[in-house]
Amino acid sequence: MITKRLVNPCLISTRPVVPKKPIKSGPSVSKPQRQRHQGVMTAAVVAAPPEVAVTVAVGGFHRRNNLNGLPAATSTSMITTVGVILAALYCCCIGQSWALVVGGGSGTSSISKKGGQRKVLGFLSFDLDDTFFPTSQVVDDANHVMIETMQQEFGYQAATIQDFLKTTRQVRKALTAPLTYSDLRKLAIEQEMKRLDAGDGDGDLKSTGEGGTKTNSNSRAAGDMSMVVEKCFDAWLQARHLAAERYLFEDATTMLAAIRQEHPDICIGAITNGRGDPLAMKTSLSPYFDFCVSGEDDAVFPERKPHAGIYNKALERYRALKPHHHQNNDDHDVDFDVDEWLWKKDHDYAWCHVGDCLANDVGASASRGAFAVWYAPNDHDNDDQQQPQEQPSWSTATQQDLETRAALVQQAKDQNHVGAKISNLAELPNALRQLLLS
Repeated sequence: MITKRLVNPCLISTRPVVPKKPIKSGPSVSKPQRQRHQGVMTAAVVAAPPEVAVTVAVGGFHRRNNLNGLPAATSTSMITTVGVILAALYCCCIGQSWALVVGGGSGTSSISKKGGQRKVLGFLSFDLDDTFFPTSQVVDDANHVMIETMQQEFGYQAATIQDFLKTTRQVRKALTAPLTYSDLRKLAIEQEMKRLDAGDGDGDLKSTGEGGTKTNSNSRAAGDMSMVVEKCFDAWLQARHLAAERYLFEDATTMLAAIRQEHPDICIGAITNGRGDPLAMKTSLSPYFDFCVSGEDDAVFPERKPHAGIYNKALERYRALKPHHHQNNDDHDVDFDVDEWLWKKDHDYAWCHVGDCLANDVGASASRGAFAVWYAPNDHDNDDQQQPQEQPSWSTATQQDLETRAALVQQAKDQNHVGAKISNLAELPNALRQLLLS
């Protein structure tokens, strides 16, 4: 479907909407051609006052019955043009803008900017955690698998989730330089193993060897410790992806399939601070995503959300995958500059970002030029993200982190960065259409 937005209806072209190739008269008019004319007449009937609607309706009757011996396409174009002009003049007189929806297109949605240039949805990016799945449940399940791996495969029977989380917070508090979440977790695993090796906890000794002699079997060389840490981390990461698929929000895949069908040339990417990865979710999200950019990536860290750096990296990936979206009118690839591209008013392709966090997703993406869609399943206008709140047990956020986030949330609201708001993922396709028409 093709959608054109005309700010000043008096500027509507009066040129008849006819196919490029000649159309034969009578019953040989093709089905797509009939649909295209019917779509124009339908739009005119919806937008126009009764007298104009009658004119367009008569045009439809004229086409079907081929009155006066005129070819069907000719009569339809003539009457449709009259209806369009009258509808536009009527709307101009009452001071309203007029949207014309034309059916029978290729299936790619687009909008018309002032001057008649069409804009299409070129890039759609998503947050992952709490946008596609509940982070707390996913991480809790993954933590259980990690602890079971420590216990069953490496003999750390005394390992518990509570002790691990306590160690993680201690490690986080002692940091003097930025550290990725992955490295923080690995360091916490190592510190917890060393604590258990030192006998600080029950059950760290077990009977091994001949005669049942009690030995500290968990004491390991540095190389062995590194290997154990990596295996425990890998078990956690794999369990995280599997849990994300189990807890995937309703309508996630059907929504993505609908958007792919409506926008066949779209680029869909994930922008996340964590270790979630749609490409690793083989039975759910993977078929619909083109790439994932994480704040854990070497090319991104430490510029994770809400920093502009992670969004710039995602835009670069988009440009690499869809170079034809960044060509000038002569089809020559232009020198790519993120800031220039974002604020170029006559750019043909739109970027929309969807996420649950007003600070990291809505405000941050809007400041880089995106149409921001706020996913708010609880549908709270007075969102409690404004105030620092009790964090999940696995969170290592400091009080300063929470206060900074609260300030950014308020800023996103004050600057009206919320382009659209949805309470479930099934609403997104329609929200995108409305957002691009606004």
